[in-house]
Amino acid sequence: MIPQVVDVVLEKRPRNARPYQFPKRCPCPLHTGVVREETATGEEGARARCTGEFACPYQKIEHLKLFASRRAIDIDGLGEKQIEFFFENGWVKEPADILRWKHAT
Repeated sequence: MIPQVVDVVLEKRPRNARPYQFPKRCPCPLHTGVVREETATGEEGARARCTGEFACPYQKIEHLKLFASRRAIDIDGLGEKQIEFFFENGWVKEPADILRWKHAT
């Protein structure tokens, strides 16, 4: 079970603590804007996401990792490190690139 954060215990906060500032820009080379997701009640949520969608290289890599994961296509030996390596070398840019691979016989 994952605990839910309900409130801040201000008495335990250090006196010199400063409020956390969510980033306004993605750290990727595109520096696209970051937005906070809304909760079901319309309030600002805790999660922030890059607005770059699949133009953001970090989102592309995560999408490829999800595609190659055991929950999806499940290719033996194709893990996160391999996906990152293949992406950085320009060999894989989208899921279709994985499907077009030819294996050595």
